[in-house]
Amino acid sequence: MGIDSIDGASLNRQNRINQLPRDVRLIGRDQELAELRRSLRPVDYLQSATISPISGLPGVGKSALAIHFAHTLEKEYPFGAFYADFLQQAEGLEPLSASQVLRRFMAEFMAPADIPEGLDEMSGRWQTAIQGHRAIILLDNVNSYEQIRPIIPHSRSCHVIVTSHVRLGDLQVGTLPLRPLGMEHAVELYDLIAEHTTARVGKDDELRKVLESCGGLPLPIRVLAARMSASPNLSLASVQDALRDNAGLSRALGPGQDSVAASFRVAYDALGLRAKRLFRRLGAVPGESFQPQLAAHLGETSLNEAVDLLESLEQRQFVLRSRDEQYFYLHSIVRRFAIEQLEKDEGDENNSAQLSTLGRILDHYQEKVSQLQQSADASVLRLGAPTRQSAARKTQDPGLSWVGKERFNLVAAVQQACDSRYVDKAWRLAVALGDYFEIRSDWENWKATHEAALGALQYAVDAFGRAKVQQGLGRMHRGLGNTDEAVRCYRQALAVFRLHGPELEIALTLLALGDVYRYARAWDPARNCLEQSHRILEDLHQRRALAIVKRSLGALDRLKGDWQAAERYYLDATAMLEELGDKRWVAATRLSLADVYLDRGNSSKAAALLEECLTEFERIGDTHWQALTLRSLGEALRMQQRFAEARERLERSRELLEATGEILWQAQVVHSLGLVYLNERRGGEALSEFDTCLKIFEDKDDSLWEARTYVSIGAAKALIHQEDGTAEVREWLARAWPIFVEQGAEEDLKNLNERLDLLS
Repeated sequence: MGIDSIDGASLNRQNRINQLPRDVRLIGRDQELAELRRSLRPVDYLQSATISPISGLPGVGKSALAIHFAHTLEKEYPFGAFYADFLQQAEGLEPLSASQVLRRFMAEFMAPADIPEGLDEMSGRWQTAIQGHRAIILLDNVNSYEQIRPIIPHSRSCHVIVTSHVRLGDLQVGTLPLRPLGMEHAVELYDLIAEHTTARVGKDDELRKVLESCGGLPLPIRVLAARMSASPNLSLASVQDALRDNAGLSRALGPGQDSVAASFRVAYDALGLRAKRLFRRLGAVPGESFQPQLAAHLGETSLNEAVDLLESLEQRQFVLRSRDEQYFYLHSIVRRFAIEQLEKDEGDENNSAQLSTLGRILDHYQEKVSQLQQSADASVLRLGAPTRQSAARKTQDPGLSWVGKERFNLVAAVQQACDSRYVDKAWRLAVALGDYFEIRSDWENWKATHEAALGALQYAVDAFGRAKVQQGLGRMHRGLGNTDEAVRCYRQALAVFRLHGPELEIALTLLALGDVYRYARAWDPARNCLEQSHRILEDLHQRRALAIVKRSLGALDRLKGDWQAAERYYLDATAMLEELGDKRWVAATRLSLADVYLDRGNSSKAAALLEECLTEFERIGDTHWQALTLRSLGEALRMQQRFAEARERLERSRELLEATGEILWQAQVVHSLGLVYLNERRGGEALSEFDTCLKIFEDKDDSLWEARTYVSIGAAKALIHQEDGTAEVREWLARAWPIFVEQGAEEDLKNLNERLDLLS
């Protein structure tokens, strides 16, 4: 009997065709079910069945969702539900063809002898027979549109549900991308299956860690829960131990892992040779994501071909695109599968393919960082500058931007290299990244990479490597204000460089150590280190580093009140840096020169220089130097009695410094704000600011600024109490006198003596 002789609407429930597998309970898919229901609405431009395409990773639950949804439509589609699993995973057979599927469908209402042989004839007969009947057709695990084109009914009375790990764009309707489950729903699914296990009781944290390894995919969660339910003596802790290595999921899931691997293997086997090679090597990428450039390096191909391969892998859900569309990533389960294939296809007993691939990745990162350091914009990298910047800073510099995006991957690469045989590659990459971490004030990653490298170098005969890492740690501690730790690291580095060289490293480390002492107000050690560095750099004809030493020596003289000597150093350094075309360091040195002009009371000359410096620092996105320039501009505007503008610049400076946690610089800005209030004769507000910064200077043991704040508090007290507070004012001023003497702050001491004499 032909189907066209059957009135589908008159069939009772017993006669309804039902090829669907057994329904399963879904967890956390209410939103997706609602979206699928909306797809039942006819599409005006399509004169065929409505379609619900579902795509997603293998194991994400596409089939379960589709089957459940089809079961919910039983009353709306009374003729019946047809089902075909094109991969036949459950039977372990070869994938189905369209002809085989049509034959199975038509056998429900036709004698085998009545079914045509050719695909075109079979499709035509199917289309005629199904016309006008309300039926569900569920096509599971489809690989391409061409596979199912002859099967999709032309009748709008039918609804087709399609699942695929490939996005089938030819269907001309929107695809529902099925995402992994969130943690709460993953726990709920696990508990649904393994509800009677004692291993679960009181182990919420352990369970969550185990489920994280399943990546929210229902299939491995179900397999794991079933194993735990069937093995009462199996603990979550032992499963967690099995998951610690990348390939550990197979061990953790036990025999049930075969179904998980099978769901990936069919898709993997369909890839071309180059796509397979790239995919499995991507499994070894440390960190969270990667760019096409790294894919090209690993795939041993051109960038354009790598992009094509990535798009092909993305179509099959093997790689996913991150929010930043320049980056791709692998789902955690997919990554484990890729590593298994990498070791299987490229490794052997004597060689870990994952380790070899890591070596390639480290070479790529090192080459990239080296190229950035050698680029024209490498002048933004610091040399001996004790500064901090905001980690959230936006910058136009390509090197900074690239490191900012890649930092988690770079840190992971260094840490993995430290745990492997690539210790030399690890410390060199860590040291190179220190420049960028310093500019971004990325103290956490700076510390993580350098401490990992130093730990790995304990077991390596590489004194130079240890010294370079100690040098980098010294810079980090200097930036964080940890003077003692910075001095210790620099001394250890210097001891090695003195024995093994080179002299340039000795000079650069002495420069950095001199700056540490300078900021700690240890004038004699600071000058000794800086002058020794100056002599070596002169002999080596290292003009850029020599200019920066001159700048530090100028800062030393300025802090001690020798403005003439400071100006000479600054002018010499500026001329040398201008010859070298180093705009950033020219601006930093001119900022220091402007501060000398402020010290001398020439606010107009200072302000003009400072505006130029601010423009340069804004151009390169250096927020630390922006903050210091804004502070000096605030001082210049205060001296010009433009108080509102001064406060605005100082508040901007404070905001930038708060973002980087630079307490001492913040305190100096607060002191400057207090001086603005003092000049406005707002004594109470001035005193409040001075009290705030004094606590910081005392806590940080900055005696010079502590003494300067004593003087400012005395001035505020004089303004508030007028004649009645003379004795208290003198006491505050007198507190500063011995400190200025000890510090050799001649100009501060001269001004203080004049004030005390007036109050006598």
